[in-house]
Amino acid sequence: SLALGLGGFTSGLTSAVLFNPYDRALYLSVKTRRPFFARANWAQPFQGFAQVCVQRTLQQGMYFWFQGMFHNPIRRALGSDNEDFNRACVGVVAGAANGLILNQLNAMKYQTWIKDGATGGSTARKMWRGGGVP
Repeated sequence: SLALGLGGFTSGLTSAVLFNPYDRALYLSVKTRRPFFARANWAQPFQGFAQVCVQRTLQQGMYFWFQGMFHNPIRRALGSDNEDFNRACVGVVAGAANGLILNQLNAMKYQTWIKDGATGGSTARKMWRGGGVP
């Protein structure tokens, strides 16, 4: 529905703005084995932001859509009256579907973050020509 799509868009945009600097710094600290608060991890906190914004918006919107789509079929398949269990199973299936669909965007995001000055477009071209993640 339109409300779920708008909710997903708003949620994705908000989470991209709030969490991109932290997500990037955490990724760089693990990848380069630097302390989390090292200056180099925070030098370009919004590098790859447009790509992250698209990815998070799609992720949030699709998750809510998948939840609505899978709720009744999973409840019927499980035959359980335990709504907490049903909701947990729906969440797992919705998250797995999201991961399968958006894995390529996540790979691009991480490749963009590790290269200073890289853009989503340049990273996509490099990955396409190289056959994936180097």
